[in-house]
Amino acid sequence: MFAKTIIDSDAFLEMSQSAQLLYFHLAMRADDDGFVNKPNAVMRTVGCHSADAQMLVDRKFIIPFESGIVVIKHWKIHNYIQKDRYHETKYTGEKSSLQVEESGEYSLPVYSMDTECIQHVSKMDTQVRLGKVRLELGKGSTGEDRGVGETTADKPPEAEPTPYSEIQSLYLSLCPSFPRIKTLSANRKQAIHARWVQYGKSLDTFRTLFEKSEASAFLKGANSRNWSADFDWMIKDGNMAKILEGKYDSKPVASQGNATPDFSDPNSYSDQEEDLPEWARTSQN
Repeated sequence: MFAKTIIDSDAFLEMSQSAQLLYFHLAMRADDDGFVNKPNAVMRTVGCHSADAQMLVDRKFIIPFESGIVVIKHWKIHNYIQKDRYHETKYTGEKSSLQVEESGEYSLPVYSMDTECIQHVSKMDTQVRLGKVRLELGKGSTGEDRGVGETTADKPPEAEPTPYSEIQSLYLSLCPSFPRIKTLSANRKQAIHARWVQYGKSLDTFRTLFEKSEASAFLKGANSRNWSADFDWMIKDGNMAKILEGKYDSKPVASQGNATPDFSDPNSYSDQEEDLPEWARTSQN
């Protein structure tokens, strides 16, 4: 079972669909205390990537251990198992290092957090041991599994910050036809961070997103409802993927008696109308 207070939260829903998928599969394979002993195998089986695992760690939905085992942080909120059916986890060492908050969440004691560091999956060209806790979820930049070695480090590498301001500036400069954004709310930052991690932390990907959006007549209102996209719509998981894949690229239609293509004819975008927001599809002009 899954508690709606967790899976309907903004923190969960703003994650990529692949990260959400990985979370559900890990939880389905957890033992009666929420521990998963083969997270790498689960990740490979469902076709997810190291960025998805890292997002679950960053958003504090899973806690990793030195042994490679992970635990579902909100397991005791999701599930109540009757004593006559409960079987304690085999991973008692990892379990003993956790404490259970009043809310039912697992957490690492404050004293251990100073010396036990959770490593970013995206940094795992080799497995770096950082204090007592390390995460063994990772693939190479090509998406292939890599061998896991172990070295020591005095301190964990600093997390690469998400360039919120740069992405906002790119949008404002490359998308003059769309509504301006003046502030970056917490929800916007969550969505930006999710796409930033999902697409390999590449500003060029966001540049392409905004350039293709500005070049799209459909996204600028050439549709039967005169609907136009905006920043928040563009950076939603499914919408961003479709823009980058060319789903909304302008389609040239030859005007009668004129060999010059007409990119503004709404009738040339009928196959894209299905992607209009619900309110735009049902409203009357």
